[in-house]
Amino acid sequence: MATLSQARDALQQRLLTYLFRGSESPDLVLKGGAAMRVLTESARCSMDLDFDYDPHSSLASLQTSVRTAIERAVQGSGLVDSSISESKSTDTVARWKLSAQTSTGEQLHLTVEVSGRRAPDPNHVVKIPVQIEDRTLPRVYVNVYDEQALADHKLAALMQRVADKLDLKRVPHWTTRLELALAEPGALRVLDTASIVRVARDVRRDISKPSVERWIQEAVAANRLQRVVRGLFLNQLIAPPAKPCEAAVWLRSGAEISLQTVLGDAGVWNNSTDWVTAVVPLSPRYTTPSLGRVETGAGIFVFRGIPERLLAAGAEDDRLVAGIDYRRATPEAALLHWLYLSDSPRSRMSAPSLELNLSALDLRKLKRLATAMRIEDALNLWRGRKIAQDKSAGANA
Repeated sequence: MATLSQARDALQQRLLTYLFRGSESPDLVLKGGAAMRVLTESARCSMDLDFDYDPHSSLASLQTSVRTAIERAVQGSGLVDSSISESKSTDTVARWKLSAQTSTGEQLHLTVEVSGRRAPDPNHVVKIPVQIEDRTLPRVYVNVYDEQALADHKLAALMQRVADKLDLKRVPHWTTRLELALAEPGALRVLDTASIVRVARDVRRDISKPSVERWIQEAVAANRLQRVVRGLFLNQLIAPPAKPCEAAVWLRSGAEISLQTVLGDAGVWNNSTDWVTAVVPLSPRYTTPSLGRVETGAGIFVFRGIPERLLAAGAEDDRLVAGIDYRRATPEAALLHWLYLSDSPRSRMSAPSLELNLSALDLRKLKRLATAMRIEDALNLWRGRKIAQDKSAGANA
């Protein structure tokens, strides 16, 4: 006979199968203990299933899909006298509670929650195959956070529990209160000295600027902050820690992460680089920014200029990644930025490599943007060369 833990685990596996065989599955990312179990095949069972979803997706549609998946998972599971209730429903969170009885008469309880408070970072999501013992159900690929993201989430939860227990106003030393404040989910991810001083004075009103500056030096040495340039820092206390890309707009007004950084991260360009590449808008309305290579404590940034009208051309959903706190071009826009710069007499960039993997791009989006930017001829010419090279390579294989 299966134990209560085994029965709960089997039900969770069935539920994951029904969830991730559906059309809404790309919007869900498993987190918490259940994610760790799927990712590492841990023997530790979880009492519930928690998911993040992209807040730009429809929660109403997800609620229908999750409720249906729960009902279908219960059917054929051997559980009896089941009841499902939706215990919470807000603009960003939905929660269900399931109660049922096992074949041995034990009461089984399971909570399922989906949350849109935090958009999943696609750079830290992996697909893990799950095949349950019931071979009438297919193998599915479950979206889970990777080990780094799960560890970051766990650390953030622990620090929040510490903050809740201590009550920030009662913590004896202001540096502890400051660090807890900077670790909160809503804290600033990129900070200048003035911002850090403001946060410090929220936790201790009479703190002096020199005292905060001494703490900053200690925090940089301990990797709680990462210095970008003088007076600008990446918050490493928050989960997940801030990345260099997020600081680009602080270095050059209007900067948008693009070109090789975006194409490399998307798998379009296989020569990924640690450099952060960005484009900045050029307009007669303001002074021309300083372009080129900038060395910082967080790495090397390369800024290239593109007319503002081109950066703003096309639908925003086609040209900018949604759900993040900084400006980042879509892979389609990044390729077109590269094509424009390679054709510009003011730029020394060579044309994009013909080895780029276009299967990772949305070609309809690419064409829409090229038309809006009025560089469809350049795109067609480059694609013609790529198609010819691909055919030649195939013939010689």
